[in-house]
Amino acid sequence: NVPSTFSAFAEHLHAVVVDTNVLMHHRGELLGLDWPKIADTHPTQSIAITVPAVVVAELDDLKHSNGKMTIGGVANDRRWLATLALGWLDRTFPDVDQRTLLRPARTGDSGPITQLYAVLLSEPLGHIPLPKADSEIIENALRLTSLAKSVTLASFDSHMIFTARH
Repeated sequence: NVPSTFSAFAEHLHAVVVDTNVLMHHRGELLGLDWPKIADTHPTQSIAITVPAVVVAELDDLKHSNGKMTIGGVANDRRWLATLALGWLDRTFPDVDQRTLLRPARTGDSGPITQLYAVLLSEPLGHIPLPKADSEIIENALRLTSLAKSVTLASFDSHMIFTARH
């Protein structure tokens, strides 16, 4: 019994759909990012870091690659970054649950701290993926517009961002 995306996603959440590069760039350490700024929401609004299945597939492929990814002027092995991102996914989704509470809402010294979830978007059996992973990620973001309060695509890929806007 595989839960559907609809059961994993609550309509009160603001979705931030992340691509492969975001997970790799931040080495799977996503809690420190300014998610309300990224999602253009108030810190009292709940946010779901949303990971499409195609991102997991890309990370699986990249953990065997030999290329480099430059972060902050330092060249890092792609396979190492992909492995770190996959490790974060394994820790974040230890069971079959597709939605995990990463951080409860609370008040800190500088004001409200956003309640943060992670949502893993699965594809239904028989799903035929689009030929380009970027298109598949954009399609996932578009599907969420009927489920979430708002949807933001987080990417370092200029082509993907430009395509999503148009």
